[in-house]
Amino acid sequence: MFRRVYDRGDLPARVNGGVKCHVHWHVGPMSRPASKTVPTFHAAGGTEYEAAKAEFLDHLDYNVYLPLFFDGLREKTEPCRFLAERGTYDLLEAATYAQVAPTIGTLILPIRLALTTRDVQTISRTVIALSKLASVPADPTSGAQVGELLAPHYRHLLPIFNLFKSNRKMASTKVPRPAGEAASTFERGDITLGELMDDTLSLLAVHGGVGAAKEINRIVPLWVPPPGGEAPLSLYRGTVQRQRGGASVGRVGRQ
Repeated sequence: MFRRVYDRGDLPARVNGGVKCHVHWHVGPMSRPASKTVPTFHAAGGTEYEAAKAEFLDHLDYNVYLPLFFDGLREKTEPCRFLAERGTYDLLEAATYAQVAPTIGTLILPIRLALTTRDVQTISRTVIALSKLASVPADPTSGAQVGELLAPHYRHLLPIFNLFKSNRKMASTKVPRPAGEAASTFERGDITLGELMDDTLSLLAVHGGVGAAKEINRIVPLWVPPPGGEAPLSLYRGTVQRQRGGASVGRVGRQ
């Protein structure tokens, strides 16, 4: 589905750049600043583009595009692979509970299909996306969390976690640097797939509501709940930061 929509030119984003690619959202025309400084639209975005991007994503129909980008996580050819991965991360990092909650039912199938490919790179970017999904801020009024909406679907999503964690060779596979992340923020080969899965499971347990940790442990017996039931310091809002000797080693996502 993602590739067909891409080929038709109907996606609200494109891949720009050569060696250092980045996703550029179709934010529309932007007013030029009062100064004569030329607006910057590179990977970092520049203040003009970042403001326009935030407003654009705030009004984007997540019911249509979030399932579509999740479907693209299985893509292996460029530029679709990069666009789907980085686009998914951008959408989740900018998302609110109200935008994401209605889409959960339509996200389960593409997440499940991506996890069951048993391809390490596909699984790693899907696990990162799942952690970002669970970390979407809670509803400011009710306090409801996206993680609670994912809890009923653990039986569909987590068996592959158990398969990989029970295989030492699979679990020790190094995770590639996520699309769009600078080398300085994610050291290639620093995090294994098993460690990434552990952090994500801990995050799901914290945000999944009452009984989430017990259900996760039932499906993935090799996972050990975090002490005290607290969120791991290594993973928040989809950000993975491993600590060794008190020093931050790497991260996935953004602060």
